[in-house]
Amino acid sequence: MRSRPVRRLAALLAVTLSPGAAPALSVGFEAAAVVDGAIVAPGLIARPRTPADAIPGWAGGGTGGALGLADLGPDGFGGGRGAALSTRDLSFPYGFTVELAAPAAAAAAAWLAANEVWEVAAFDALGAELAREVIAPEAGGFALRAPGMMQLEFVSLGGWDWLYLDALTLTAGAVASASRAAQPPPAVPLPAALPLLAAAVASLAAARRRR
Repeated sequence: MRSRPVRRLAALLAVTLSPGAAPALSVGFEAAAVVDGAIVAPGLIARPRTPADAIPGWAGGGTGGALGLADLGPDGFGGGRGAALSTRDLSFPYGFTVELAAPAAAAAAAWLAANEVWEVAAFDALGAELAREVIAPEAGGFALRAPGMMQLEFVSLGGWDWLYLDALTLTAGAVASASRAAQPPPAVPLPAALPLLAAAVASLAAARRRR
């Protein structure tokens, strides 16, 4: 029998990955590595948010702590299984970002063992916000849908919180570029007989003036 978080994640994926959507890319953390406090995995890099990220003009330094990897075991934990991203060693401002290697139209993941309320926001390649969602501690997962996502930003609204992010699933999808949308439609070629018709009308007008 599946646990409530597993059922919750299955429901989120069913809504996010609707029929006809692009194939989903599951980005687990089995092949991930910790590099200088960041998580490097196929298709993404997750980094702690620093005080300078959270407070404009901040000059006090600080790294935001470090992300880690946790082994949830072969039997899983609350809907996760194997390696998962861990927030245990984050410090102020208690958040992290996930930078994607390619645009995504939707994202969903298991959200396990949280004790605080979090927010997740999606941004495009230029930093414009595309979507935002509040994640309650008991949610068990989250889902965002916004074509053109290149970065996810997670922020704890209650301070330090030790949780696991697992089973991240992305659906490929980008928005049309502004330059492409602004291009005028192609010119319609004039019929070949139109210049001859214009010449005939001009000749008729000249003949009438001579009379």
